[in-house]
Amino acid sequence: MFDLKKFLPETKENYEGENIDKLKRLIIKIINEELTKKQKEYFYLYVMENRKITEIAVMKGVSKSAVSNNLRRSREKIRKIVGYTL
Repeated sequence: MFDLKKFLPETKENYEGENIDKLKRLIIKIINEELTKKQKEYFYLYVMENRKITEIAVMKGVSKSAVSNNLRRSREKIRKIVGYTL
């Protein structure tokens, strides 16, 4: 699916077993409910389809920095909400 560690707060270290499944469900919920339409779209292309930022920018007719900024904001939002929840 995706590398869960990228989205966990840096202060949290011990995630295992059942907790990993709960975290994955939480992250998916955050993606579906908290990210903007554009953030979801870029996130999906980048994380789930393993597309490069340059490729996404060309596909969507935007700059690489626009894609990069949206992905950064997505990760920050996910980390922030996960951090509050744990």
